[in-house]
Amino acid sequence: MSNRLFLLIAAIVGVAANAAWAANPVVNLQLFPLTGEIRITNDNPTDFVFVAYTLDSPSGALNGTDGVWKSIADTYDASGNGFIDATNEWTELTPNAGAHATSLSEGSFPNPGGIFPANRSLSLGNIWDSTVISPPDVQLTIYFSEVNNEIYDGVQAVDGDYFRNGTVDEFDYSFWRTYFGSTSANFADGNLDGIVNAADYTVWRNNLGLSVPGSGSEESGLASMVLTATAVPEPAGIVLALLSIWGLLWSRWRAGQHSL
Repeated sequence: MSNRLFLLIAAIVGVAANAAWAANPVVNLQLFPLTGEIRITNDNPTDFVFVAYTLDSPSGALNGTDGVWKSIADTYDASGNGFIDATNEWTELTPNAGAHATSLSEGSFPNPGGIFPANRSLSLGNIWDSTVISPPDVQLTIYFSEVNNEIYDGVQAVDGDYFRNGTVDEFDYSFWRTYFGSTSANFADGNLDGIVNAADYTVWRNNLGLSVPGSGSEESGLASMVLTATAVPEPAGIVLALLSIWGLLWSRWRAGQHSL
């Protein structure tokens, strides 16, 4: 049974990776209920170009107050650190939206637009009020061009949860240790500086034991782990992720046998 599970996981990783990279970029919208932070992640082995994005929350759970919303226009364009656009100035299309905003949007009109680096994450600040409505109603629309866009639903997250199962535990430490030094494992890059290093261990340690409210399923963590592996372009990284999954499944199977 364990061998069949391993082969099934390998097949899922290969199919998911080919399908995802052939279509629009694989993007994650992460919502952090414990801090209110919202992040956008590029889970692809290549950069992608986009001209605008919109966050929508019909319940008004967004905060567009100047200084709270870390917009590209304020932080990541040519007048900021240039992380997304080192050439052009971005424009907030919903300036001074304030607290309880239903929409936040910004864009760059000169071509080609901003460039979202491969395997990196972008923090938009602590702009989400998780107490407004449950489940979260935040959606992201990314405009890759004037005629091509994609909508992404938000997924709740917690700092230091590199395993992405909603809880910060020993599995996250194993992921950090496995990918230490990698520049393509954004899921283990806790401080978003582009490399898995000692600072990310500190993020894990400082949040050890925390969970997303209502999470903690081992099965959902395993599924997320498989999807995460598809975002790592290095073949060795994918193999390590598969081996980690295999070890987890094997140890649980052995434990079950010993308890009989």
